[in-house]
Formats: sequence, C-alpha cells, structure tokens
Amino acid sequence: MTEKTESPAETGKRLFEKEEAEGRAAAKKFDPKMLAKKATEKHMILDGDEEIYYYPLVLEDTADLSKAKTNEEYSTLMLFKMLEKAYPELTLEDVKKFPMGKGARILQLLTEADGFLPPEKTSAVS
Repeated sequence: MTEKTESPAETGKRLFEKEEAEGRAAAKKFDPKMLAKKATEKHMILDGDEEIYYYPLVLEDTADLSKAKTNEEYSTLMLFKMLEKAYPELTLEDVKKFPMGKGARILQLLTEADGFLPPEKTSAVS
C-alpha cells in the first residue's frame, strides 16, 4: 500500500485553515454592555509626571459637539467634555483659558488614548 503524501500547497492550506480556526476561537467577543460600562469609568493618562483624569467621549456627546461652529470651538468643547466629569468644578470658560500649547497637548494625549482623533476637527490645535 502506498500512502499518499500531502503536497506543500495542501500542507500550507491545512495549516493556514487550522491557524485561522484557532484564531477565530480565541478572538475576543464583542461585548456592547462592557463597552458602555468602560465609557462610564474614569481613565488616567500621564503627561510627564502629571496625572490627567478623563472620561471617554460617548456617542451622547455628539449632540453638544455638533454645536461647534469652528475647529477651535470643536477642539475646546471636546477637551471640556472629556475632562468635565473628572473635574466637576471645571467650566468651559476655564478650558478656554488654558494656554494654547498645554491645551493642545492634553487634547492630543486624550484623543490618542481614547482612540479618537479626527484630523479634520483637531488639526487646528495639533
């Protein structure tokens, strides 16, 4: 009896399909409830030795953000919305008085940490 040997292409295909099936089985399942819960948790980033606390933007924030008429207003409002829950005493007027460089740096750090950096809206301060 002769045993049929697998061609290199068949071996490659079999290994690929096995790895793909294992990858799908190990893939993290999307959990919308967990996603919503994480959005309500306080987060922290470091800027040098400063701890900056914030809450991620949520879809609910888009109503407020859409009121901005300029990129500068949008950026300022975005920064305020991310900081306001962590710093309840903070006002939008306070954020408007941040030094430009520091405000831009904080906004950049927060939006990068949160995975949200729309270049057409934040380019004015980045």
